[in-house]
Amino acid sequence: DLLAIEEDLLVGVTGRLALGFKIQGTDLALYDDAGIQSALDQLGKFLNHIPEGFFLHFIVRVERNDEVACKNYKNRINESGAVARVVLLHKESLWKEKPFTKKEVFLFLGLDPEGFKKRGMFVPSLTTVRSRRMREVHRGAFEKNQTQLRQFEEELCATFSGMGIKLSRMEKSALTSYLFKALNPDY
Repeated sequence: DLLAIEEDLLVGVTGRLALGFKIQGTDLALYDDAGIQSALDQLGKFLNHIPEGFFLHFIVRVERNDEVACKNYKNRINESGAVARVVLLHKESLWKEKPFTKKEVFLFLGLDPEGFKKRGMFVPSLTTVRSRRMREVHRGAFEKNQTQLRQFEEELCATFSGMGIKLSRMEKSALTSYLFKALNPDY
């Protein structure tokens, strides 16, 4: 459905708009029971308050990073003595048994245009981009939807911030990189 990336905004052929965020924060499991309950209550209130047409899409990406981490660790060790060699060999064996993983969590906040009809995954409607006239007709709706999305973004960020979770909005370069990795996993 992706038509374009305008600054930090994903624009779909169907008129769908979305913003991408990288999630960073503390692990809720580290909170005491009252803190966990407070965060869950706050999240529940927020989720029940999502207006019609909006959607949230969470994505967890896990990458094995053991070889790179191991090489970087070896390069940082300046010692060439027997003890350093034993420590390096031990660390290397641990990495082989339990490789490091890098976990990243992403959130996409989106808005379906008014009257949006779900279509097949590989058959997007091109009616909104066929002609200059159609683009001009839909420009007003695009700007209205963009304003609604940005307003709801503020509420989303405030809610997550209150739970100790930082949302970093992904700019065009980060979105392009994310989409490239998602669409070309073996590259």
